[in-house]
Amino acid sequence: MTRVAQWLRIEVLDRGNGMIEAVLHNALMPLYSTKRSGTDLGLALTREVAEPHRGRISLHNREHGGLCMTLSLPSAMVA
Repeated sequence: MTRVAQWLRIEVLDRGNGMIEAVLHNALMPLYSTKRSGTDLGLALTREVAEPHRGRISLHNREHGGLCMTLSLPSAMVA
């Protein structure tokens, strides 16, 4: 967790294979999944909670493999 200017930023990193472009593009949509089971709501629900609070969620592949999920919230919202 870091503060950048007016934002509190939380990054979650993994060391997996990352995501192909089509999956990155759709991963924040409700009920989108590449798996056969699960609710498929986690990332979409995070986005739905963050956006009304002027927050943002983003996904990108890491340079040497893996994925980074970044959640940014206005620091004025954080007590």
